[in-house]
Amino acid sequence: MSNTAKYTIGGLVLAALVLGYLIYVEKNPGSSLGRSSSPSADKGQTVGTDVEAILNTPAVDDLEERKRQHAERVLEAAVKTDTINISTCVANPTVAMVAFGQKITFVNDDSVEHMIGFNIEDRYSVPAKSKKEIVADFEKGKGIYGYGCDASQRAIGMIVVTE
Repeated sequence: MSNTAKYTIGGLVLAALVLGYLIYVEKNPGSSLGRSSSPSADKGQTVGTDVEAILNTPAVDDLEERKRQHAERVLEAAVKTDTINISTCVANPTVAMVAFGQKITFVNDDSVEHMIGFNIEDRYSVPAKSKKEIVADFEKGKGIYGYGCDASQRAIGMIVVTE
């Protein structure tokens, strides 16, 4: 086989791989494919979960069906754990499940402090390369709670509090 034929076949194979990757990423926007490995995958979090759909919570006045679908999506992605790793304001796992009153440890893997906030009043400083323990005793008890990081205007993760 000539070198030209080898290069042509190699180019076609490479093009097919790139096209396959692009199609996969388009159909699975929350997927970790192509990113660094994630400890949450080891803990059971579904790889390919649509993270954006989970973090974009329905409005208070949204349709009940949309709220139900969102809650189901969050529960499917939930990982029972007492530790949430924060790296560059990305939560791992994206959705943690804990019992009411259970301690949750936020681990900051970065070299800068992060501020984790559940609302204006409930904000916790997690020093660089350190940990911060909080208790899941949220005012409404059982439910799904989103939280942000630093000045982010959107949730970076969810905590499902069970009884």
